[in-house]
Amino acid sequence: MLPFALASSILASAQTVLLDPATLKQYPDNREFMVGNRKCFGSELNGQRASDPEEKRFTRANRVINPSPLRGDKPLDWELRPGTEVYDGAGVLMGTVPATLEIGDRRVPVSMFNFGASNVLAGRICVYAFSVSIKPSAAVLKLLNPSDLRDGAVATSAWLPLDCVVDKETLLKRIGLGKARPPALPLEAKSYRVTGGNPKMYWTEFGELSIVRQVGSGPVPSHYLRRPSGTINLVYSVPGFGLGGQGVDSFLVSDGLEFSPAKGAKVFKQPTYFPSKHPQAGKISPQTMTFLYGAIKAKGIEPVYGWIAQEALEP
Repeated sequence: MLPFALASSILASAQTVLLDPATLKQYPDNREFMVGNRKCFGSELNGQRASDPEEKRFTRANRVINPSPLRGDKPLDWELRPGTEVYDGAGVLMGTVPATLEIGDRRVPVSMFNFGASNVLAGRICVYAFSVSIKPSAAVLKLLNPSDLRDGAVATSAWLPLDCVVDKETLLKRIGLGKARPPALPLEAKSYRVTGGNPKMYWTEFGELSIVRQVGSGPVPSHYLRRPSGTINLVYSVPGFGLGGQGVDSFLVSDGLEFSPAKGAKVFKQPTYFPSKHPQAGKISPQTMTFLYGAIKAKGIEPVYGWIAQEALEP
């Protein structure tokens, strides 16, 4: 186990310090501007994470590079201990990581990790695993569509204990604990139920609409609705501006999950585009997607801030 003092320092850094909405730099249009070394569009809440050269040395597309990878073609994979458990942002057990990476005549469990993302769940330091394969728990399995499972597993982005990473000391030096927290703002009194929406609502007979003009390059609307793992993602910036799209947290969709918009935060209504095989490929479609900044609230945790698709919510 890592020293409890380290966990305590992360908890202390996570204490909510509310910003005054009147101090936010925001515009009625989506103009580009800089806040320090961060590129922003429309609102300083919709911007790139601040990063330094040291971070970029150790990351690729926001994933932490393993200096001693198990395989040369998998530089972002980190070995995990057998039976590693994965949790959503409220600390609900989602499942365990199966052994999937072939190393000679054996298979080992592995995961990629987002830089800067950390959490303390049940007193354990956890790091944010990106698209890790899990064998769902019995409770989560009931929430999933069987067609989304591959060999009884499904991919998800969620939290796993740092202690379960085989080379945790090296990862700890590179991952930048607690550096990717969006700002907290006062919340509106109204709240929404987080339902996850309908991932098929942006599909056409020629494929899914795009939320970026460069169709076929991703992202697509279903990334911001209910995921195949039964989760909904909070993100760091509004998709469609090329700001990185880092996931902040993931939560299993449940009756106890609520979202409250932040007071004074700009609302973004994003166009969608016809897919590459459509007769009108690349042209703007009639459908839009709206993103709200605020916080997800669940029992037993502090509010978690970020952007969410309004289409994943109900009043």
